[in-house]
Amino acid sequence: MTSGDEDWIVPELGSILVVKLGGSLLLWEGMPDRLRRFLEWAGDQGAKVIVITGGSDPANFIRELDKCHQMPNRSSHDMAVRAMDLTSHCLAALMGPDLEVVDHFSVMKSVWETGRTPVLAPFRFLTEVDALQANALPANWRVTSDSIAARVAEVVKATDLVLLKSRDVPPGTSIREAVRLGLVDPMMPEMATKIPRVITVNFRKQSSMAQELINL
Repeated sequence: MTSGDEDWIVPELGSILVVKLGGSLLLWEGMPDRLRRFLEWAGDQGAKVIVITGGSDPANFIRELDKCHQMPNRSSHDMAVRAMDLTSHCLAALMGPDLEVVDHFSVMKSVWETGRTPVLAPFRFLTEVDALQANALPANWRVTSDSIAARVAEVVKATDLVLLKSRDVPPGTSIREAVRLGLVDPMMPEMATKIPRVITVNFRKQSSMAQELINL
């Protein structure tokens, strides 16, 4: 997949794991240490990890602004995605040298080779690549960071999409039921058909077990 003269194809360097960190976890003091240990575990399994953050309070502000002023869908969507770029930088600042913010797939190899983990600021990908596709994500509030992470997982051919949440998910929960429970956005049932597995973890709970969302 190309955009202009730039190549957006991720080099094949083994299994890729896309990890979406829920925005609310940014405000949890235990997050940096827990994420650090999670990334160490993933590295020990041989996975190359790409982290994506939720938009957190900045995106919620855009949502409230849109409710008040009924902005055009594209405007509110783009600002919410830019909020994810901001929270990507916030996460990298909290994690120190372990993470590096990237906005293009071409630099991920060099980040992995230095032992760090890329955290993707997604605005550039969504505007230069996804928006040009026939099946582009719609620019509305049915799409949140969950579906954006799923689209990235699809494009990079990730083995799994891991959603780090602040809530438990009952075993055997389907993706459609997860939508009804407010755990994922309404686009996820469609997006999940394009990736091997979607796994959720209550990241705040030390004893939490990973749960696969069933794609029914």
